[in-house]
Amino acid sequence: MLRKIGFIMVVLAISATSVYAADFSQYSNEELLGMKSEASSWDANQRQAFQTEMKLRMQSMSQEECKTLMSSANAQGKGGQRLRDGSGMGQGGQGKGRY
Repeated sequence: MLRKIGFIMVVLAISATSVYAADFSQYSNEELLGMKSEASSWDANQRQAFQTEMKLRMQSMSQEECKTLMSSANAQGKGGQRLRDGSGMGQGGQGKGRY
C-alpha cells in the first residue's frame, strides 16, 4: 500500500513539473530567445513546448518582424546562426578526430 502511494506521488510530481514548466506563453519574444541556450537541460516535453511556442509566434509575425527579432537576438548573443552543413561552434565533427 505504501509503495503504491509513493508511486502515485512520484507520477503526480513529474506531471505537475512538466505541465508547469511547459508554459512559455507568459514570456516575451526576447526572453524566449534568451532561454534557447538553456534548452539542452530541459526534458523532451519542455523542449517540445518551447519549439511549439516559438513556431506559433514566428508564424504570427511578418517577415520583417522575424528578421528584426532574430538580428537583435544575434547581436546580444542569444540566438546564434545555425549552419546547415554542420559546421559552426562545435568541436570536432563528422567523425574526424582531433589532430
